Amino acid sequence: MQILLAEDNEANRILVRSLLEREGHKLDFAENGAIALSRCEHKKYDLILMDILMPIMDGVKTLRQLRRSDGLNAQTPIFALTGYSSPTDKRRYQQVGFDIVLTKPLRPNDLSYAWNSYLKGDASIAPVASISSSNDFDNIALIDDELIGQLLISGTQNEIKLIAEGFWVSTRDFIALIQENLNLAMRGQNDALTALRRAAHALKGSAATIGLLRMSRISATLQNAPADRIGPLVLKLIETITPSAEALQEKIIGGDKLVKSDSSGAHFDDVNVRRAPSQTLS
Repeated sequence: MQILLAEDNEANRILVRSLLEREGHKLDFAENGAIALSRCEHKKYDLILMDILMPIMDGVKTLRQLRRSDGLNAQTPIFALTGYSSPTDKRRYQQVGFDIVLTKPLRPNDLSYAWNSYLKGDASIAPVASISSSNDFDNIALIDDELIGQLLISGTQNEIKLIAEGFWVSTRDFIALIQENLNLAMRGQNDALTALRRAAHALKGSAATIGLLRMSRISATLQNAPADRIGPLVLKLIETITPSAEALQEKIIGGDKLVKSDSSGAHFDDVNVRRAPSQTLS
């Protein structure tokens, strides 16, 4: 099939490219919805894979514009790719018009299964694995060996190293945002809760894509946690960062530093100590 992948995350593009090209598909890429619309004006696709959260134009707006158009891809099947994986989330995206909803990160055979379901007219939602409680996190593997193995055979070592560096830079920013809103979120203030949960959701998705299983699970739980559970989960998340970094380095980096200094001179290592003295996490 000729497939358009609209996805802003580079690690996910590399992963999907490897999986689908190995199955004989041909891919074009778009980093956001606006670019996807432009691609669709000039080329007919058999399938469009659409990330939900993208800069400039998100997946839902892109879907609606395509469906309202009379262009080449007005009726092309569009499958959502999303880190929102609950049955309620999947139903919501199907209701706005996505033919099938796939959960990130994509695994071998996921697309084949989904495509066959689509051809049969079956868009039923597969059951979603339950997220472990915080007491179980230490029993969850730091690393998703299968996914990291897929990444390593999908891209060059330099590509994967750059992705890892970018991941830790963004992780530092997500953790800073979580900590910035922590005190008010623990008191149940709505704006702070929303900002913290958005940061946790973004971290959940990026950690899952690069194969950091425990970080992703903790972030997923934090994303939906009530105010009185946020503090312990943030502590658990921060405690998991250093062993996750070491495990990832051992797997794909070969001992090199994961993150270079940014323009302010900060390193990723600073994440572990960026906790304001006034914050109580218990």
